[in-house]
This record gives sequence, C-alpha cells and structure tokens, in this order.
Amino acid sequence: MFIVKLIGKILLIPVWIIVAVMTVVASVMVTVFGFARVISSIVLTMLLIGTLICYHDVIQIIFLLALILTGFLMLFAGVTIEMILETTRRKIGNMILA
Repeated sequence: MFIVKLIGKILLIPVWIIVAVMTVVASVMVTVFGFARVISSIVLTMLLIGTLICYHDVIQIIFLLALILTGFLMLFAGVTIEMILETTRRKIGNMILA
C-alpha cells in the first residue's frame, strides 16, 4: 500500500507544476488586466460625466455604464479563475505532502 501511495504522489508532482504555472500566468494576466481596467474606467467615467453634462443622452450613458460593468465582470471572472487555480494547487500540494 505504501508503494501505491508513493507512486500516486510522484504522479501528482507534474500536475502540481502545471497548475502552479497556470496560477502564475493567470495572476499576471489579472494584474495586467486590472491595470488596464483602471485606466479605461477612468476614461469611461470622464466620458460618462461629459455625456451627462453636455448631451443628456440616456442611451449613451447606459452604453458607457455597460462598458464599465463589462470590464468589472471580466476582472471578476479572472480573479475567480485565479482563486480556483490557487485552491487547486494548495490541495494538490497537501495531497503530495500527506
């Protein structure tokens, strides 16, 4: 039984490495997208205020709000994926060490 567990742990090491690399890639992508979202949100908010003051056009305001919300939801999805990968990496690491 000990040998079977040892073989299982050895087979989990490459899986852990792959998940760790995917976690790092997801983290970098979320960081870059978060920075881009902040810049785009600032620009879109300025456009929203300008549209509100100058044009009073509700359709354009709703469109700009939808763009801001879409950027937030995309960032939320990225962070969710990053946390799922991090949790998976921890669980696989615990299985290897157990």
